[in-house]
Amino acid sequence: MTVNIKRGFNRIYIVLAAVWLLYCAVLFPLQRQAEATRQFDQEGAACWSMDDSQERSTCLTATTTNWNAQMHQWQFRWFYSWAWGFLLLAVVVLPIVVYGFCRGAAAIAVWVWKGFRVPSL
Repeated sequence: MTVNIKRGFNRIYIVLAAVWLLYCAVLFPLQRQAEATRQFDQEGAACWSMDDSQERSTCLTATTTNWNAQMHQWQFRWFYSWAWGFLLLAVVVLPIVVYGFCRGAAAIAVWVWKGFRVPSL
């Protein structure tokens, strides 16, 4: 049984590219939304600790406005509309560059390894 390195790299590439696409297209915006919500909770807690009700109201309004702006930016429809170029680069170009680097490194490793073998007669 022989190992087909090219086919193995191709399969690894397909699986990792699919996982990377899932992360960039779905999980990254969700992470940013969760980060915005955590920041909103921290700022809201600071607002609620204020003694003056007018200051508290102003602080909560500013915090809510900031949170809405951040959440709007990371909602899927808006994220895809403003970040499609970056997303395309991250999902297509980066995996191709990494794939090429790995294939090149593997080719060099095989070339070096074959240099240690004794030629058979």
